[in-house]
Amino acid sequence: MTGGTAVTVDTTEEPRAERGARSLPFGGGCSVLLGLFFICFGMVFVLGWWAAGWFPLVLETPQLVIGVYTVIFIIGLGIGLVRSGILGARRAARAKKLAALHPDQPWFADYPWDPRGTYEPPLWGAGSILIFAFVFLIMAPFNVCWRFAFDPLNPIEERLMIGAMLFIPNFFVYLMLKAVYIALRHRRRFGRAYLAFDPFPFFLGETLAARVTAKVFAGQEDVVAILRCIDERMISRRSRGSRTSSVLAYQVYEARQSFPGRFGGEDVPFTFALPAQPPTELLRRPPRYWELEIRGRKKDDTVVFDVPVYARPGA
Repeated sequence: MTGGTAVTVDTTEEPRAERGARSLPFGGGCSVLLGLFFICFGMVFVLGWWAAGWFPLVLETPQLVIGVYTVIFIIGLGIGLVRSGILGARRAARAKKLAALHPDQPWFADYPWDPRGTYEPPLWGAGSILIFAFVFLIMAPFNVCWRFAFDPLNPIEERLMIGAMLFIPNFFVYLMLKAVYIALRHRRRFGRAYLAFDPFPFFLGETLAARVTAKVFAGQEDVVAILRCIDERMISRRSRGSRTSSVLAYQVYEARQSFPGRFGGEDVPFTFALPAQPPTELLRRPPRYWELEIRGRKKDDTVVFDVPVYARPGA
């Protein structure tokens, strides 16, 4: 990095269970089939309730409300799985086409990189939206019970008990909404961080040189850059005669160093020496990828970029 700050390198392979995996433990075809199963499973209940004439009774029967929202979540999960499988098939078709057009530049087939640079990811991905939707779907049927808490015909003791029971989970919903508001305000104030590539791509055994714009860190001292390689691996576990598969992220390389002095905020240059292995393989399932994290004084005050680190063709 510019300024000659010390670099700390760690090549120990270690699992990072706290990281969510980017890929599912099964292929795109299985994802579509499983998603269609969930959709059909949910629609059977929807059609059955409609035929039985239960939908007008939903607001009068909390048990039915819980069932309806559970079915909605199951159908939503199915739609998400089908979408994931279709996107995977499109990605594979695109990669095949680009591999034929750029046989000497395999990184274009691996991922739709912009040679100029990349922005930090959006605030929320599909997984985050699904979690938020799940929480609100779970809370919605219980909140129907607020009408009992405000019903003057019920004894005051029951009303207070019901209100206390509903207040606690809704407090956590409030915290989630507060976090969303803070994130939106933060993004509006500072914008999305940007990483400019100099050059593109970065080759193993050579140098990663880039310029970062992250206004959130402007004027801060001890801002740290962390370069990591994450290798996601399929893990199989046997329990009571059955085998389950999952994807676990392993960190196989890490290098970190501090920006000297106060962080400028815009177009700040830095460099990292790259090891000889391993290359980015985003098209592989599960994938392997390199990422750059810029971290400020607070632990949660970070921005992360995917970076194109590949083997030089013919090397």
